[in-house]
Parts: sequence; C-alpha cells; structure tokens
Amino acid sequence: MNKLRVVTWNAEGMFDEHVGTIRANDHDGIAVIKELDADIVVIPEFGEHGAMPEHVRVTMNYLGYEIATVPYDPDPAYYHTKNQSYPYELAIFTRCKLVSSTTLRLGGVRNALDVTCRDAAGKKLRIIGVHLDDNSETMRLKQAEDLVQAIGKMACPTLVMGDFNAMRSRSQSARIARNRLLHSVVGRAPHDLIRSIASRAHEMASGTTIDYMVSHSQLHDLDPGHHLTISGKQHGVEWIPSIRLAKVDWIFGSHHFKTHAYKVWRDVGSDHRPVRAELEY
Repeated sequence: MNKLRVVTWNAEGMFDEHVGTIRANDHDGIAVIKELDADIVVIPEFGEHGAMPEHVRVTMNYLGYEIATVPYDPDPAYYHTKNQSYPYELAIFTRCKLVSSTTLRLGGVRNALDVTCRDAAGKKLRIIGVHLDDNSETMRLKQAEDLVQAIGKMACPTLVMGDFNAMRSRSQSARIARNRLLHSVVGRAPHDLIRSIASRAHEMASGTTIDYMVSHSQLHDLDPGHHLTISGKQHGVEWIPSIRLAKVDWIFGSHHFKTHAYKVWRDVGSDHRPVRAELEY
C-alpha cells in the first residue's frame, strides 16, 4: 500500500504582492507550504502569471518540489461582461517525479492543469488542478462537462483537486445559501461586495456542478466529514469574521484511493483554508 499526502489551497494571490490578499505575503505562503509538508500541492490563485518571485521558486525546489503552472488565460469577452479580471496562474508543486504537464481549457473561459508524475516506487499518478468559474453555475456545469470528458478512463490513480466554487446540494451550507428570504435580505446590503458574495454563494449552493462530477466521472469525494473550507473574509472585506461558511474546495479521487486522514487548516491569510488529505492507494 502506497501513501500520498496532498493539499489544495486557493492562496488568493498570496505569492504575488501586486494581487490578492493583503493579510499575508509570499513568505507566509512558504511557511504554510512547509508546515503542510505534502507530496502534491495544488494552488489556484497562486499569483500573477509569470511573476513568481525567484526566492519562492528556489525555496520550493529546496523543499523537493518540481513546479508546473498554467495561466488562467481568461476569455476577455466573458469576463468583461462580468466586470472581472483574472491575472492569476494555477500552480502544482510535486515531490513525485514530474513526467508531463498539459493545459485543459474548461468552458472556453479558463485553463486548468493536468500533470502526470511518478511516485518513489515508479507508479504513475495523474493530478488535475482546477479553479472553476465563480460567477455562474451554468458556466461551472459546462466546465465540469469539459473536465469529465478530459478525465476519460482512469487507467492510473487520478486526483482532481482545487476550488470548484460549488457546494454539495444536500449540505446545510447550501440549504442556507439557497434560502430565498436570507438571499433577499443580504441582497439589500449597502456594501457592493457583500451583495456580490451573497449572489454568487446563492448560485454555488445549487449543487449541480458537484452532482455532475460525482455522477458522471466515477470519482468520489475523499472528504469523509464534509469539512467547510471557505469564509467571507477576503480582499475588500477583511473586517468580516474568519468563520468557515461552506465547502467549495474539493479533493476527488479515483477508486484507487482511500482516505486515511483529512484536515482543514486554520486561517492563514486567504478566504480559503488549506485542505490536506493523507491517502493510501
């Protein structure tokens, strides 16, 4: 039986001083990566594409990681209509030998990263890192369809990890976020960003994206406890309490994997908490 420790963590641009969170910086991010001590780390919103600080790259190499990145390369027509810009890249750090790296285009609006690596015993592993759209459940579902098609038949142990911006439909968080009265009340908040967060959470709570992933991909959720992963404390509303409100960060695995331990870390400066799973395969 082989063991693997994996992490998914939307770092909210922590590794780039020009974008993202103002509550932490790249040195804090490095400290978290050291503490998590994982074999595979998937980091949506790592930082601005092509702007990784050299000391971060050197430190990650020193810690035994090979690095693969992909720019989000957002579709300007789609994100212009949403009044948003995504300069970020997604990063995967691996202590397993990196064999190949492929870009996946999901929904025609944003990239994901598909890497193949080999563990210490030479066994092939496939890791797909994703960050699905945070505006529209319709677009997330389209991205999930593209993702399932890209996954195809799982000839080797496969993990799909990242920020799905989607809740499980049956979760308590989703039921609360779908509540029409609450949605109506929060929708009248005087703060533009609060209204935007509430509106997006309402769509994330529909659950269709996660339901599709489970029913069409033959992947299973490796979190046995349905741990909450995200708070509302983010760039622009740092005054919001850092209380976990919902699960939108997921680690899905093929039938090869069994979960030995699963933990959501403390608040380390991003609205998303790092999520670590210890797996056997």
